[in-house]
Amino acid sequence: MIKIFLIIAIILGCAYLGRLFSKSLEIRTDIIKSFSQDIVLFKNLIFSEGRDLLFALNKMSVKGDYFLSNLYFKTYKSIEDNPSADVEKCWSNIISENDKENGRTYIKEDDLDKINAFGSVLSLLRHSASINIIDSYLKELNDYIEIQQTEQVKKTKIYSKMGLLGGLFIGIILI
Repeated sequence: MIKIFLIIAIILGCAYLGRLFSKSLEIRTDIIKSFSQDIVLFKNLIFSEGRDLLFALNKMSVKGDYFLSNLYFKTYKSIEDNPSADVEKCWSNIISENDKENGRTYIKEDDLDKINAFGSVLSLLRHSASINIIDSYLKELNDYIEIQQTEQVKKTKIYSKMGLLGGLFIGIILI
């Protein structure tokens, strides 16, 4: 009787582990989606409201995911403290610092590359405001998000099934 409960517990535990892996994929996709929404807000602040880059960065630093808010705030402070600083370098350095400080728990290398690429867009926005710059970056990012969402659905199914099968396998071995 105890053996049956133990086997059921192992099966459920393995299925739960599969679900945890799936959840990490959801968090990763949510961060990139949030970043895409932030870029739309940047676009609106700069082009619709006629605000400058520093104002937009400061406004963005009080919302959203901790990683992104921290990135916006540190970039804002860095440019405010040194107005002649290269925005792209500041952005890139801050991403590297955050990556080292916090460890990379849920942000993958290719996600960081997409976020890092926005530094060059910010640099261009600081000197010449062109809505096409943001639109082309946004299109590229949205295509990337679609790929990530498709991958997430596939991997979620795989992780759930593998967790359940792993639990069944361990249960069979214990019998």
